[in-house]
Amino acid sequence: MIAQDTPAFNFSTCIARLAHAAIPTSSSPALVAVKPLGAETNNFISGYADYADVIEAPKVAHEIVAEQIVAAVLNKKGVVIPFGGAPLTLDTWQVLLSGSGFGRSTLIRLVRPILHGVGLLDLIQPSNWGSEIAAMQGFSKNPSGLLVWGEMSEQMRKLNQPNFPTLKQWITDRYDDPCPPHPVTYRSTGKPKKDTPSIQFDQAPRINILATSSEDWFFPNVMQGDSTGGWIPRWMLNRLPRDGRCIPIPKNPDPDMAAALIKSLEKINAIKANEVDLSEVAEEYKQWYRRAKARFEEQPNPSLSAPYFNRHRGHILKLAAIYTAASSCALKVTPQAWNMAVERASQLEETIFAFLPTGMNSGGYERTKMMGRIQDAGDDGITLTAFTRAFQHTEYWQRENHLSTLSDSGQVQLFARKTTGRPSNVLVAEDSISDYMKKHPRDSRAVEGIKTILRRG
Repeated sequence: MIAQDTPAFNFSTCIARLAHAAIPTSSSPALVAVKPLGAETNNFISGYADYADVIEAPKVAHEIVAEQIVAAVLNKKGVVIPFGGAPLTLDTWQVLLSGSGFGRSTLIRLVRPILHGVGLLDLIQPSNWGSEIAAMQGFSKNPSGLLVWGEMSEQMRKLNQPNFPTLKQWITDRYDDPCPPHPVTYRSTGKPKKDTPSIQFDQAPRINILATSSEDWFFPNVMQGDSTGGWIPRWMLNRLPRDGRCIPIPKNPDPDMAAALIKSLEKINAIKANEVDLSEVAEEYKQWYRRAKARFEEQPNPSLSAPYFNRHRGHILKLAAIYTAASSCALKVTPQAWNMAVERASQLEETIFAFLPTGMNSGGYERTKMMGRIQDAGDDGITLTAFTRAFQHTEYWQRENHLSTLSDSGQVQLFARKTTGRPSNVLVAEDSISDYMKKHPRDSRAVEGIKTILRRG
């Protein structure tokens, strides 16, 4: 079962716990006091989260928006992170996974006045490509910037279409690649004036992406090879908490805070260094690496978890660089920024480990949801009729195959309950069978298989 409401990393709370970075607060340690006009915010990320926290989206969503802005600014400047023979860039791809009604599409609008104040509105690049060639032409003309995908499932569906045959893999290959891609050339007709000009790349595209989606829309568009091919592991998967906020009419963001954020982002944009300094946290990283690698290797499917660890080990360094730039407007990673990155990475791990049992594909996700529904029924079980009603949107053959897989693997047992009419069939999760049999001693294990019973109706 996929655990819901995983506690989200809160940047402001993390800062409040660190004595060296304690920020004066008003009523809550997680809230930064409003700065007077013209004052610089102590930290761009936490300051922006306070400024933008006027809609029902949880505060952590605004923190992630700010992370992506900082990353895109550094990436545009060509900042790199030393990583042995394969230096990392500040390419960061983040997706916010939540339910509906969080105002996901509103998130990026709140940051536009800040970018405008710094003269960085062009940091956000369009990605409404009509074809693969149009996308490559876009990256050729504007090689760096932040792509915003209001609904990631729509973009993934587009990238799986025939008129985008290789774009997903092309974008995947650009991640952290310091070299410009090969030109896109066309057949020569022998008449230069009639030949289609090739697409040249003068520099390596530096791509940052901020996407939003719901889990129910995200997973149906995840292809079988998206994990092993490296597409999904490159993403930081963020599960937003459901905190029950109710804001009928959003407030206007505070203009005083906006002025402070503009000054803070101007300083980040003025950083002169182009290489992140990890010297103060090198040993801490090695220790974290060994423990994290062991955690990933302990997962039931190491061959699936390995691609995620291979990217996760770089994600934490990128986060540390982002937090350092946001708080000190420098690139020498501090122990405090490293601690924040460790906590954030821990939350990312929790999401990865929660999703790995799905096989990171649409069928596995649907099957996991079904298993969760049966587990939630506990020692009462769930009748086959109620189960079918709960998943009536799923194609019959898919529902049959998923239940057969759960039954054949022993995760679910089918019981027959005598009634005054036709016997009722009850699905019971493996860990509830003992309690179920005590509670319903007259019920017997079904003799026929699930497929036979389903097909008989």
